[in-house]
Amino acid sequence: AATGFTINSTGGAISSFAISATPAGMSFSTSTGALTGTPTSVAGATAYTITATNATGSATATFTLTVTAAVVISAQPIGGANGATLATQPVVQVVDGSGNAIASFTSNVVAAIASGTGTLSGTTTVAAVAGVATFTNLVITGNAGAFTLRFTPTGFTAATSNTLTITAGAASKYLVSSASTSPTAGSAVTISAQLSDASGNAVSTAGKT
Repeated sequence: AATGFTINSTGGAISSFAISATPAGMSFSTSTGALTGTPTSVAGATAYTITATNATGSATATFTLTVTAAVVISAQPIGGANGATLATQPVVQVVDGSGNAIASFTSNVVAAIASGTGTLSGTTTVAAVAGVATFTNLVITGNAGAFTLRFTPTGFTAATSNTLTITAGAASKYLVSSASTSPTAGSAVTISAQLSDASGNAVSTAGKT
């Protein structure tokens, strides 16, 4: 909520007030000159002019109001197996300076991989509801290891998640390799086969055969 607006008069009693524009979400009293409420739209430094009128004439005063917001990840994503839905799905909020979700923000929030080798699937673009974007089915497919995700609300700087870990998924194939690239006829050849998931991550519950 906006605070700190005061009215001082050194002349006769003020009969009325006017303002050049009322910031979205706020109210202006033409009888008292009070500007109250909480802005609902993000805006850069914007000048507003208030005019006070009494029996002898009018006077003006100008002030500047800046409405800022931040992007926070209120529920951090937690990893899981390769190709499976994340164990914990992220929730992203656009908040005001007091940490309250900005109800007027209903634009899209886009999720993407910020670090790690793989692809992100599921519903990666979610429309915020009253400033909150809730993801429900994100899946990371790729190399097992550490990842971070980036979330970009329309019109805002992106926020990056904490590190999450993707482990090998369900076993689906064998990766076969040979220590001898050009074996001699009649010589012994060592061949290894490692059980892996669909992305080639070794499944540790099975050894080499």
